[in-house]
Amino acid sequence: MNFEHYKKIALKDLQEALERKLVDEPIIPYLNIINSHPSFYTTSSCYGRITVDLVPFKENKKDHKWLGKWHRTVTVEEVEKAITSEKGKITWLKQDSFIIHIGADTIDNALKLLDLARNKAGLKRSGIMQIKPRIMLEIIGLDTLASPLYYETTQLYSNLTHLVTIANMKFQRNEERLKHFITLFEQEFS
Repeated sequence: MNFEHYKKIALKDLQEALERKLVDEPIIPYLNIINSHPSFYTTSSCYGRITVDLVPFKENKKDHKWLGKWHRTVTVEEVEKAITSEKGKITWLKQDSFIIHIGADTIDNALKLLDLARNKAGLKRSGIMQIKPRIMLEIIGLDTLASPLYYETTQLYSNLTHLVTIANMKFQRNEERLKHFITLFEQEFS
């Protein structure tokens, strides 16, 4: 299979996900910019998010539960409403950075995009994930937060307002980094 085949499948999958409302709304314009370029296409991506998670001690993905998930800044009241505690589990406040998976038509374009992400946009954790059967990059932000709120039923924080403020600041910084990356992408690949 060639690049055009993979791009066609990815765009079809994206369209289906959009119709089913499975794509983070704020990331859609950025995906459209990348997908409109003939040398690139996107696959699974996330705008970034703030979550309250309930995780068992033995982290098993299927037992993970989101108590609250937002692709935007949040209020202390929203986080408080989402918080719960259970024996054998840890409740976390997390802020995850954006992540965009991008297919490239050639290794040269992949390297050019990687240089733009890492050296011009400062997204040092970005990289090439695979070369065969297709060339795939992972462009990922830097801003994250993971703070345990409860260990079983024991509260671990003293000031939720400060934690939410930090999560929101990091989320906004994440948004700025994504906008900067897309601006550079448009300049470099126009």
